[in-house]
Formats: sequence, C-alpha cells, structure tokens
Amino acid sequence: LTKPVAASYSPAYDTLAVARGETATLQLLVFADDGADNPKPELVSFAPEGTEGIIINPEMHWERYVKCSPLWHSWAGGAPSDEIIADTYPDPLMPLDKWDVRIVPGQYVPLWVEFHIPRSAAPGLYRGEMKVSSGAESGTYIFFVRIYDVDLPEKQGLKVVNWMSGNLAAMNNGNGVDMDLRYDLVMNSIIPVVREYGQNSFQLMYANMSACARWVETDPETGEQKLMFDFNWFGKEIGMFLEACPELQMLHAQPVSSGNRSTGEIRLTGIILDGDGKITVDDTNGVPLKGYPVFDEVPREVEMLLGAYFSQLQEYLASHKLPDGRTWLDIYTQSIADEPTDIVAPAWNAIAGCIKKHAPGIKFMEPIETNKIEPDLLDYPCPTLGAIAGNPARGNQIQYMYTCMQPQGDYANRFIRMPLIKTRITHWVNYRYDAVGYLHWGLTYWEGADYKPYEDVTGTYPGGDMFIVYPGYREIYPSIRLSAMRDGINDYDLLKMVEEISPEMADEFCGRVVQNNATYNTDVASFRKLRKDILEYLESH
Repeated sequence: LTKPVAASYSPAYDTLAVARGETATLQLLVFADDGADNPKPELVSFAPEGTEGIIINPEMHWERYVKCSPLWHSWAGGAPSDEIIADTYPDPLMPLDKWDVRIVPGQYVPLWVEFHIPRSAAPGLYRGEMKVSSGAESGTYIFFVRIYDVDLPEKQGLKVVNWMSGNLAAMNNGNGVDMDLRYDLVMNSIIPVVREYGQNSFQLMYANMSACARWVETDPETGEQKLMFDFNWFGKEIGMFLEACPELQMLHAQPVSSGNRSTGEIRLTGIILDGDGKITVDDTNGVPLKGYPVFDEVPREVEMLLGAYFSQLQEYLASHKLPDGRTWLDIYTQSIADEPTDIVAPAWNAIAGCIKKHAPGIKFMEPIETNKIEPDLLDYPCPTLGAIAGNPARGNQIQYMYTCMQPQGDYANRFIRMPLIKTRITHWVNYRYDAVGYLHWGLTYWEGADYKPYEDVTGTYPGGDMFIVYPGYREIYPSIRLSAMRDGINDYDLLKMVEEISPEMADEFCGRVVQNNATYNTDVASFRKLRKDILEYLESH
C-alpha cells in the first residue's frame, strides 16, 4: 500500500477457499510510514473474476489490542511450548464506527474483513479490492476468494454452548442490571451476535428449582400431601431463547447442587417433615428447606422434593411443542453437580438414579472429571478435551466435550496467548472423538477481570477463558477467537459431509491435523492446503 497507509513488507498472496454458507475472512495489516488518523477502509469491488461491481458486502472491524498477562497452572499443563509472548494482543473486533484508529508512524493496525457467502452465490474465483484512505492518500490491496460448488448444511451439526454470566454490569457502564434489562440484553444484544458465530445452545439463567414457587396441596379425602411447583420462570426463559434463536438445539439447566471434592458429599436441599411425616409449612417462607448431605443414598425428604419437582417439570416441558413436532423436553438437559470427581461419583449416581425413577424423560448433561458415573444415568458425558481420549461415551451415551481453564500446555484451547489455529482445531478434536456437542463455561464473565476486560483480559483465570466476547454499552463485540471458533464449527460440518461419502477419507483428512487429542499439525500453510483439498473432494463428489 502507498503512503501514508503503506506496506513495509511484501505480502504473501493466497486464495481464500470457502463453501457456500461459510464466511471468508481476510486480515489486512494497515501500515503508515508517516502515521494516519482514522484511516477509512472500503471495499472497491468484489465480483467473479473478469466482472465488476460488489456481489457481497463484508462486515469490517478494527482489531483492538488488549493486555493479556501470563497465568498458567502446572497442574493443568502449564504454559504451551508455542506460547505467544507480547506486550499486547489483538482480540476484540471493533465496529468501524465504534473505534477510532490512529496508526503510529512505522507501525500497523490489523483490519478484519468477513464475507458471509450466501447459498445463492455462483461458484468460481472472485476478485476483490480493498482500499484504505487517510486524507488525500490511499492504498489498495487485491485479494481472491474461491467459492466452491459445495453447500454447508443448513442445520449446523455441532451443538455449541458458552455459559453466560448473569452479571452484565460491564454492558451498563458498570452500573447494576435489573432483571428486565438483563433479559433485554441477553435477547437483543448477546444472542443475535453469538448465534451468528455458531452458538446454538444456551444455559438457563434463573429457571431452576430454587426459583420455582412451591406450595403444598392436601387431598381433602385422603389427607395425602403433594408438593407443587410453578414453572413460570421456565416458560419465560425458554420462550425467550427460542424467539431469539429459532435454531436452538439444546438447553442446559443449572446444577441442582454442588459436590464436595474432599468428603465426596453432594449437599442438596430437602423439605422438612414433622414427626408424622407431614410436610411442615411456613407461611412466611413457603416450604422451609434444610440441607441434606448425600453420599450414596438419597434421604427420604430429598427424594420427596426431587420426585415432585422433576416429575412435574417433565410433564410441563413435554406439554410445550416445538415447530418440528418435538417438545421442550427433547432439548432440555439437567446438571446435578458440576465436574464430579471419583469421590463425588457415588453421590451423583444416587441423585441421578432418584430423579430418573420419578422422571425418566429428564436427560443429564454433565462436565465430568471421572469415569465412575453410571452410563445408564448420564445421557451426555462431557469430559475435557484433555481427558476425552481416556473417558469416551459408553453404551447409549452421546459424547460431548468441553474446555475451560484446562487443559493447558500444548493442548488445543481458546487462550489468547496461544496460536489462533489451536482455537479453530478444537472442533477437529470434537470430530475425532465423535462429540456432537461442545461446551465452554465462559461467554461473558467479565467480572473475573474486574469488569475491565480491555485493560487486562487475564484475571481469575487464564486470558481468554472467562469470555470470548467484549462488552460495549448495551451491546457486545466479537473476537478473533470467536471467529476462529466459527471456522472450526464449519470445518466440523465439512468433515461430516466427507464422512457421508467416505468415512475413511474423512478420517484421513482429520488425521492430517489432529492425530489424537494431544497431538496436532498446526502449520498454517498445510492447514490451508488441506481445506482446499476437502472442498475439492466434496465438489467432485
């Protein structure tokens, strides 16, 4: 590019290779010998080679730099051997009208350009020209995109969820957020962004057992008591998620308890019974609750509570239809105690067995750190990426996988201080181990960075673990890691398409990148060639 927006190097040219339904991503480094204030990027042309005009308009973002302090844990693997060490790192994708850019003389600013390829696009080679201007000076960049005669499936194959924090003060200038505003932000600001990047599943926020109003009904003839629940919270939240994300694939309910990794107990709340076995009612607090430890047997009071709650919840969920004929029960999953270990497994099994006895239609999805969970009780086992090779699904179980602050070391994850390709190939690991779903706990946990994610993304956990989007005033901004995640989700679907033609060829393609959950080829040039090989294979079959 010419001054003042100039290139200090000879760029390496490559043709972007995409299927219809994918996103072609272009990253430009905008350089200015003499500096530039608020350079203006624009697309001059993008059309099949030999023609003129703009067939597809892109979304453009300036990449903002953030501090990411080192924070690794030896027990989780420690720092990766390919750790990227820098003063600051590009991650937030800022809309052009939300971020003023000044290019310091001799330095550059990265520009992120995304072309969402419509399914109606004609296949072939497209020529594009980007222009960046500053005052009277400007520079141009020519690029090429090949759109293959391949259509990404209309329905995404991988179920993807990032759990949300209910604390959204960072989206409200640091001020508190009441429930009405919180729902508004989730429905109208958060979901519309993340669903465009492949998130099609969500965790319920307030719809849980403790939030459901409860009372006791007594049969006047028999005197038999029955604990009743009001599921209005479920109707409100599930309806909201379905409206904001019509392609919703799965709902994750919050755990009903927590496990103690030292004692092995899971502490649950149960109803209080009087000496005659009657439910004691408190007019002020409704049904008083008392904590009961569970080891390998569920106390009577706890079973009465769980049995009443889940049998009625099952009936409620089954009574609400989805457009495709399924019900809310078909997309609902329940957690009992997050990340149970070997010592907690007996209590987990006891509680799950109790619930299944009263509500066999309720399905469980649990991030696990043990293989001692009974496979007939856990429908969707979800080990970490680092443990999935040694803890596969058994029997009729359906495999999930998750990452969090672990695994570290050279494993794939989404930490900022590691090469971006490792974020993308996380979903190649999903494919390698037949995982139909992927979970990460941190979508919007900005409180872990003291609500100041732009100052230092590292806080309570390693940088990139607590959130993968950034807050603006009542809006959010994506990140280059979220974009890489979407690319990996699309890769997963392409591998599935190859698998339908030849499982052996799909395995060969995947094996060029992921040999097992700990060994990968992260050479970018090899990866880009492989992507072209996959698209050419699909186009020819």
